Amino acid sequence: MTFPTLPSRRLILKGGVSFAGLAVLMATGGCEAILDAIRSRPVRKRAGSSAATGDMAVYADAVTQMKNLPANDPRNWTAQAQIHQSFCPHGNWYFLPWHRAYLYFFERICRELTGEPGFALPYWNWQVNRSIPSGFWSGSLDDNTRSINSGSQAGLSYIGSGVIQGILDLTNFEQFASYEASALRGGSGGGYGSLEGTPHNSIHGFVGGNMGGFMSPLDPVFWAHHNMIDCLWDKWNNQLGNLNTSASNWTGFNLTGMFVDGDGSPAEMSCGVTTILPLISYRYAASTKGDGFLIGTSAFSREVLEAGGNIRHSVRDKVRLGGQAVLGPNERIMRKIGAQARPDRASDERVLLQLSGVRAPTDDNGFVRVFVNLPGASAGTPIDDPHYAGSIGFFTDPRMKMKMPDTYYVDISDTLDRLQAGGMLAASDGVSVTLVHVPHDAETRQLGQFRMRSLDLVTTPSAVKGQ
Repeated sequence: MTFPTLPSRRLILKGGVSFAGLAVLMATGGCEAILDAIRSRPVRKRAGSSAATGDMAVYADAVTQMKNLPANDPRNWTAQAQIHQSFCPHGNWYFLPWHRAYLYFFERICRELTGEPGFALPYWNWQVNRSIPSGFWSGSLDDNTRSINSGSQAGLSYIGSGVIQGILDLTNFEQFASYEASALRGGSGGGYGSLEGTPHNSIHGFVGGNMGGFMSPLDPVFWAHHNMIDCLWDKWNNQLGNLNTSASNWTGFNLTGMFVDGDGSPAEMSCGVTTILPLISYRYAASTKGDGFLIGTSAFSREVLEAGGNIRHSVRDKVRLGGQAVLGPNERIMRKIGAQARPDRASDERVLLQLSGVRAPTDDNGFVRVFVNLPGASAGTPIDDPHYAGSIGFFTDPRMKMKMPDTYYVDISDTLDRLQAGGMLAASDGVSVTLVHVPHDAETRQLGQFRMRSLDLVTTPSAVKGQ
């Protein structure tokens, strides 16, 4: 049984009735069927696991049918990809809710076309399967434009367990999920948070081909990749007890007019409503290899999750490390400040490296690693080196003539703490940051230039879980 179409469209998707209103409906006699449907909502399973075999087959059938639909059907495979090309936000805080709504309606289309109401879109857990799962290399789930082969493995710099855990340990929504902006695209503000700027962008660049541009949904693995991003957001909220922003220009932002439902009719959604979709419409299965994803109850009541919290990204202190720089393939730059300029930091604050005015390579074939107080760092320096702080990836499309956010952040707080605890950073020492431009696959793919206008250290607040 799935969540009933009538309540989901009239009560939930319009955002006009909160869960308090839904509770009233239940109390007046409509509750049992709705509660049963919520309890038995479809489970999104890990692609490549035996549990997901059936859903992978249904997914392949759905893709085949979508590719065979007439061009004027909005559920057509290319038409669905064009939704992403036309509307997708990147480098701002609408990134997660927009893509969650995109996945949600795509999943409903798959169910409608295949006649499988229990279908749940599999997710590609690149922590468990660093290579694209085998099911995506044949039939309708294959994409012959990819720049990699079935044996290629995504880099631990951006999907390693320590990297992902560090992202999940963040408690500030904007630092986790990308930064406030005034519009989906082209507005003021924005900036890439850790989840988007590291694993999301880097996986797009790693796969390449269609996945390397804004028509990336033409590759069926796109949907499984974004399902993993959504899974991590769900974990961050509902297992780890972190709240999204309560800002009305986020919760009330209307996504209507961009998506279609299973029958091809226009669909409605607001950002705030997307926060409760994993609680009413689908849930994620645990990995068979113990990666920590669980099927469980939410850390919050649905009302609290929908309302969000008031923690915001703000800059209390900012120290300039350096100005304009250019990095070619496998090159590095180092910028340093003296001890007297080191930013002070309270116990409830984080220190972020801010890269501004970034002009990413147009080929998306590489990423940038960040090291603290290791001037000689290179592409060969291992990421288990105590000086390693993180990485950023790029997701651009030179065919799109629009202004993209050009600010990226890397949290270096844990690295500073680790170096200090290990006796490698004394109070009298300055701080240096080394950036290394690394290709995904040096033997087969050319790497362009990475440019930036400035490099700064900023001190920002953390957040208390659940507040």
